[in-house]
Amino acid sequence: MARCGAKVVLLCALVLGVCTESCDRSSTSFSDVPGTRTALISGLVSYQSAEDVRRKLAPASWEVIEDSHLGPSDRRPRFDVYTVSLKGFTHLGQVGELTLQFFNDRLMETRFFPNGVDAYLATLANAGVDLTKQSEVTVPPHTRLWTEMDYKKRRYVGWEDVRLAEEMKLWIKRYA
Repeated sequence: MARCGAKVVLLCALVLGVCTESCDRSSTSFSDVPGTRTALISGLVSYQSAEDVRRKLAPASWEVIEDSHLGPSDRRPRFDVYTVSLKGFTHLGQVGELTLQFFNDRLMETRFFPNGVDAYLATLANAGVDLTKQSEVTVPPHTRLWTEMDYKKRRYVGWEDVRLAEEMKLWIKRYA
């Protein structure tokens, strides 16, 4: 009898685990847009579509760096990454290159590569975001700002919506 009880407990645990896993998987659509967006660079906010951002910025040069999608027969949830570069972008009086990354057509991250990094960081500090003393700050409700070097050894300042970044990591953890 004890053996039968142990099997029932094990079976219940397995069923509960499968239900929890499938319920958890279905709770994230990977395309929702919440009511609360968070500020990124230069008046842009997270979750804007690429078309909305393009209309807002009206860039002279919109160079596509990455445009990846799953194949049409792929049964996994949507996973589109679209990244563009705008050369000659000006922020706080400083000129540089701006990259924009969209996850499933929702603006997730911006990176600004100013021509004069030190001058830009000083200007940014005067505007209330001091990245000269620490390499990362959080701005409510959901913005993370940081400074770092890219693989080409170019220093930049990044803005991201931490919710979207976590959502992308979750997709990769579950489906990659």
